[in-house]
Amino acid sequence: MTTELIKKDSRLFLFQVLEYGFEQKRLDQAFLNQLKKQGAQMSFVFAKRYYNVIQEACLRQASHCVLGIINIGLIESSGHGLDNAIDQLLQKGYVSMFKQGWTRLLDLVQYAGNAQKYLQRTNFEWEKNFAESLSAEPGREWVGHDEYLIHMLLYCNQKRRNNGAN
Repeated sequence: MTTELIKKDSRLFLFQVLEYGFEQKRLDQAFLNQLKKQGAQMSFVFAKRYYNVIQEACLRQASHCVLGIINIGLIESSGHGLDNAIDQLLQKGYVSMFKQGWTRLLDLVQYAGNAQKYLQRTNFEWEKNFAESLSAEPGREWVGHDEYLIHMLLYCNQKRRNNGAN
C-alpha cells in the first residue's frame, strides 16, 4: 500500500488560472499585458485612497491588496473552477473581478460594522483592514479566501445572535 501526499497548490488562484489558460492556449501575452496594465492602475488608485502617499512600499502593499481582492472576486464568481475562471477573465477582465471582490469586502464591512459598533471604526478603516487581511503577496501562500470565509462566518453569526436567532 502506498501513501501519497497530495500537495495543495497554494499559489494565488489568479496565477493558477493564468498558467492554466496559457497551457490551454486560451490566453495570450497581449491579454496578460492588458491585465498587468489594469492591475497597475487599480493599485495606484488603491494606494492613493488608502495610504495617501504614493511611495514604492505603499504601491507594493496596494498591489497585494488589489491582487487579494481580485482573487476573492474570481473565486466567488467562478466557483473555484479553472475553466470558468478563464471565461470570467476573458469576458470581464480584472476590473470586474476586482469589483466583485470589493462587493464581498463591502459586505464584510457592513456585517462587521453592525456587529461591533462599540469599536467605533469608520467604514474606511474597516475597508482598509479587510483589504489588508485579504492581501496576496506573490510567492507566498495565500490564505485570503480562508480569511474571507472566517470573517463572513464570524460576523454573520454575530449578526444572527444579535437578532435573537439560534
